[in-house]
Amino acid sequence: MSLTTVATPSIGTPTRERFGTFFGVFLPTILTILGVILYLRMGYFLSSIGLMPTLLIITLATVVSLITALSISATATNMKIGDGGVYYILSRTFGVEIGSAIGIPLYLAQGIGIAFYISGFSESLNMTLPFIPIKLISVTILCILMSITLISTKVALKTQFIILIMVLASLVSFFLGLKTPTESVPILSQPPPFWSLFALFFPAVTGIEAGLSMGGQLKNSRKSLPFGTLAAVLTGYVLYIGITGLLYVFAPSDKLASPMIMQELSLIKELVLIGIWGATLSGALSALIGAPLTLQTLAEDTILPEFLKKKRVAIITTAAIALVTIFCGNIDQIAPVLSMFFLISYGMLNFVAAVEGIMSNPSWRPTFRTPWLISLFGAFLCFTFMLLINVGVTIGVLFGLVLLYFLIKKREVSANWEDVRHGLLLYFSRFFVYRLANMKASAKSWRPNLLVFIGDPFLRGHLVKFTAALTHKKGFLSMATITQDDLTKGEKDLHYRSEMNRFFEQSQIPALFELKYSENIMEGMTTLINHYGIGPLTPNTIVLGATQKKEKFELFSEVIRTSHFSNRNVVIIRESIRGELLRKKRHKQISVWWGGKNSHNSDFMLVLAYMLQTSQEWQGSTLTLNTVVRSHDEVQEMEAKLCELTEKGRLSITPNVVIAKEDEDLFSGPILRASENNDLVFFGLRPPTPDESVTSYASYYENLLKKTEGFPPLAFVLAGENLPFHQILD
Repeated sequence: MSLTTVATPSIGTPTRERFGTFFGVFLPTILTILGVILYLRMGYFLSSIGLMPTLLIITLATVVSLITALSISATATNMKIGDGGVYYILSRTFGVEIGSAIGIPLYLAQGIGIAFYISGFSESLNMTLPFIPIKLISVTILCILMSITLISTKVALKTQFIILIMVLASLVSFFLGLKTPTESVPILSQPPPFWSLFALFFPAVTGIEAGLSMGGQLKNSRKSLPFGTLAAVLTGYVLYIGITGLLYVFAPSDKLASPMIMQELSLIKELVLIGIWGATLSGALSALIGAPLTLQTLAEDTILPEFLKKKRVAIITTAAIALVTIFCGNIDQIAPVLSMFFLISYGMLNFVAAVEGIMSNPSWRPTFRTPWLISLFGAFLCFTFMLLINVGVTIGVLFGLVLLYFLIKKREVSANWEDVRHGLLLYFSRFFVYRLANMKASAKSWRPNLLVFIGDPFLRGHLVKFTAALTHKKGFLSMATITQDDLTKGEKDLHYRSEMNRFFEQSQIPALFELKYSENIMEGMTTLINHYGIGPLTPNTIVLGATQKKEKFELFSEVIRTSHFSNRNVVIIRESIRGELLRKKRHKQISVWWGGKNSHNSDFMLVLAYMLQTSQEWQGSTLTLNTVVRSHDEVQEMEAKLCELTEKGRLSITPNVVIAKEDEDLFSGPILRASENNDLVFFGLRPPTPDESVTSYASYYENLLKKTEGFPPLAFVLAGENLPFHQILD
């Protein structure tokens, strides 16, 4: 897939109409809150479960909405909010993949929400004019609202001001019409489940999406979003609590479940009917204004097709989604679906604010501060309520979001903005590094942390592939190049690092890369061995490519000595002339030669061979554990030892005891014959003694190279780590 570059959103340009706190945030938010549920379903809640459970539902839902509003306020006063609402915040915080994975479903939820509000309007109108089909009313109203939005966003928002007056008039009429209190309301003998009713109610408090979606069209989003959103949420809560209490006191019990109970109690019934129509239409209009802005931003960021960034196309597309939903369900069916999508988006918004607060980066300087514990609690409530509503749907929604995340990630969309992922990983890395520093290393949790000296990776591809297979993409892998060319001048250093990182990425090998300048290659290697890493995250194994140049033997031996006396393991890979280590073969053969004198080496070689055998690249390979004896009398004893080791370690190993003739040279004779068909052979290295000279150990190394000439690829292994490797095999 070709690399796609995300463009900086050009939707929110300075030439567009800008709105203040009242028209841009408070008005669309409060009208969305005072909508379908308030006018058409509060009596149903009371008749089903009574007053206190209904008030609890209102309070729990409002707490989530209020905490989310506080989190939004903190985020909005710390960053420039553009069009796209939740998507904009999440993509600019956690990256384009997570932002899109949440933003696309949320956009669909906003589109479905339009159908939700229009269905409420159609239901109320149908009760007045039953001869007009509900679906016909819904389609007609959708076309009218779409036309208003296409004309001008400003016209749509000014229309909402008229709707607000209608809603206020209906509420005044309702309050003035209350006269005689009634007896206590009987509750249904088998009421609906509490959390099902919560899911039905929750869309009533999701109006904060409306103001957030308008972020890029506000004159001052840092001021308007906090004050407008919080004022609307608190106002809505007071009205819901008040109206619920009044319905409980004044509504006749036999009429309480009626969707039009507020109209029946009002002084001027026509005003309440107009208020219902205005409230439901305003919710639809707010969603029809905000949802296309999210769609446009997704298109501007090349997540969705580019033609969708045009305003008219975005509005028509959103209306089409609403149209399909209108023909698929009613209020009671649409509301729970909306609740799940809004809860997941609110949970992520709270999580964003909590993470920013926990990390407290220098860039986190909101003028409206919300304690991170409150935001984290809000995220916890959102995900908990989702599970309580429906575990299966919650798992399905999360699975869908994960799938969408990986699909977007596969497109390799590149964003030209910075997010907090680097800071987030750095924060947790710091925490775990400090914890690791105070813990004793354990053989049971050992994994290779490799420092590999590769020189030019294009010439030593066998080292790259071999070490990548050893780590299983779970251990640490650092590739290092020591150069005598001063690459620090100009942009050579950055260019070289970029090329190497691209090489590792194309090879699908997760690795770090170190480039060091040194006039002496071997001295540069020893310096890196002694100083590379941080705290406990230092390499435990040094991997080298075997040098064949005699003039470098002493310096090469010094590198081995430095590694060994620094308690690091050493693995030296000697590729054969034919390059069999990289050849593709279905069933490869690995051989380990167990000398018996240095059990520490033998145990470590078995661990490495096992990790190689179980890697994806060497899957299906056979592993043979070899040893040499001089007499037939020793065969049975050695076979028993090897079988015991195999059974104890639960390893898939074939024991093999080789008999050498009395005068025969072991390397050129039985060892070579037993190894010639292998794809990789492990040999143990003799450890240098503290008082041994570099020249002496260089002679040993040179002699070993001569003895193993003509062998298949070899891995010379020297265990230097103070770790009981045999416990890994127990």
